Amino acid sequence: MGRTSKEEVDNEVEQMRLETLRCIFESYRSGWELPFRGEIYEYGRQIDLQNGYAIKGPFEVERSKYLLAPFRALRNPRVRQVVILKAVQTGGSLVADIWVPYIIRWDPGDLLWLFQDDDFAGKYMDERFIPGCLKRAPGIVEMLSANGKFALQRKQFLLPLMSALIGGLNEGNVQSLSKRYVIVTEAWMAKSNGLISQAKARTTAFPYTSKVLIESQAGVEGEDLDIEWKSSSQQVLHWNCPECGFAQPFEFSRKRDDGSWSGMKWDTNDLTCPNGEWNYDLVGQTARYECYKCRCRIEDRPHIRRQLNDSYHYAATNPRAEAGVEGFTWPAEANQDISFASQVVKYLKAKDQDERHGYRLPLQEWYQKQRAKAWNPNLTMDIKRAAYEPYDVSSSWPEEAYRFLFVDCQKDLKEFWYQVRAVAMSGESRQLARGKTENWDELAKLQEFWKIKDQQVFVDGGYEQTRVAAECVRHGHVGQVKTAQGVKKIWLCWTILKGSKLETFTHANPKTKLKEQRIYSRMDWINPNLGKRRTGLLVPFYNWSNLGVKDILRRYRDQDKAPKFLALPDDEPPTNVWSYTAQMNSEIREQVYDDKGVKVSIWRPIARRPNHYWDLEAMFIAVCGIVGIIGGGELDQVELPATA
Repeated sequence: MGRTSKEEVDNEVEQMRLETLRCIFESYRSGWELPFRGEIYEYGRQIDLQNGYAIKGPFEVERSKYLLAPFRALRNPRVRQVVILKAVQTGGSLVADIWVPYIIRWDPGDLLWLFQDDDFAGKYMDERFIPGCLKRAPGIVEMLSANGKFALQRKQFLLPLMSALIGGLNEGNVQSLSKRYVIVTEAWMAKSNGLISQAKARTTAFPYTSKVLIESQAGVEGEDLDIEWKSSSQQVLHWNCPECGFAQPFEFSRKRDDGSWSGMKWDTNDLTCPNGEWNYDLVGQTARYECYKCRCRIEDRPHIRRQLNDSYHYAATNPRAEAGVEGFTWPAEANQDISFASQVVKYLKAKDQDERHGYRLPLQEWYQKQRAKAWNPNLTMDIKRAAYEPYDVSSSWPEEAYRFLFVDCQKDLKEFWYQVRAVAMSGESRQLARGKTENWDELAKLQEFWKIKDQQVFVDGGYEQTRVAAECVRHGHVGQVKTAQGVKKIWLCWTILKGSKLETFTHANPKTKLKEQRIYSRMDWINPNLGKRRTGLLVPFYNWSNLGVKDILRRYRDQDKAPKFLALPDDEPPTNVWSYTAQMNSEIREQVYDDKGVKVSIWRPIARRPNHYWDLEAMFIAVCGIVGIIGGGELDQVELPATA
């Protein structure tokens, strides 16, 4: 080979010098690049969405202005957590899809992004997010090329200043290392497994810079997602009436003070509902909204929908929200591409399944997916109210056979709920009084005022049973009672009742010796001096079947082939959870698996909904069984010695 000339060497050195200067210049230039100071959605306008996205091209938040506030909350340094409850197919998942490229480019930090399971997470990355969004975001491709072919994988991103772990919401993934960012998508599927809390705990090392985004359709009231939502500001999307400007939420039905209704409307006539059968095509064509204030008819027309969209704003509804926790919710029709007609038809079809076949799942899913509301039985707008007809509680009732006082004791015996009921042997009953008090003396005064016998006062024994027994024995006497064997002296005092998981109790007929099943137990006795010397009087005690009694109570409440079950007027709206009506709809019957894996039926309290009056009425049903109004009553009288 020939020798290299001096000129060629000099040229090579010069090229190396220029390349070095270029690299130094690029390093300085990139280091001094002006940071992006705009909103997240403004950065999103630069992303050319393609694969897997319904609307392709640059992201336009103006089409869905209900997304503005969630994006702003994610950028707000004072907000640590954002919870989004949204209707399906309204673009809620775009919040995470646009936010992730933003934090990679302008605010990097380790990220944990969780989906319903690992397989779905992989498909979402492969078929939608990576090809359709991430690779089309400005500045991202250059960052990915720095780490070569291993930078971008379906389960993780390895970037110069951060990493991202993508997977399902499971024990393995939520036990990962500390993360500055956590995203939980479709969190309703977590139910009550505690994994959302564990995922959030990954951000503990970043108390002032972390962000958690939880976005999902609604789930079931009381489950983990619902708890997260209720800890937030619960900001509800509002719109302004095009006619009068009145701000109001998207409520499917809202009752006015005069008894009329606003919200979604449709025509019910011989064309839309011939012979009681909905013509879904025709009834959908009549769908429109009605303003709560001016009763303006708001048609589903493009220019009107744009007006509504331009007026969108949120109103916080939870003054007790945790600091730094923002929540946003909107229904399906907030999206101007979803017609009013589709919402009416979906509702009517779901309602038809519920009313005709008792199949409630479509209605439940309509509330969860279309209204973005956590499911509970009171959402069905057919809350069961107790029957009411005027009667004078102070006048005599010739048919009255018994008058009872029922007491529901709260924890530590610092609060008591009560009701007084009169009942005829036919089963017809009248509520005479109900309310709440704070001490035993007030209950004794109620007993005296309503002229109720000691043995007809029934007290809940679920809390502090021994202390309750000590109080019961203070209110008693020895009385003469007719039995099958003649008149006998028997100790009569307040009686303790306690709900049980048992479906029935076995009783033996003293004459035939045949065993029978009842919804209450045989009478037993409680020693109020438990742990002390066994002296003094005892307190009668019954268990009652929570399932069997409440199954009967539901029929009484619904007046489903049951005797008249009359209650005092309840003027409170069902939305007031402390009202009598709301409490009488505070539990739901469902099937669950017990500890042995056997499916059983239970009555489950709805989370955060008081059920005191429901339990008091259940005690009434149990006592109607004991005295023989329902079923055969007690099969025999049990004598109690004067002392124990």
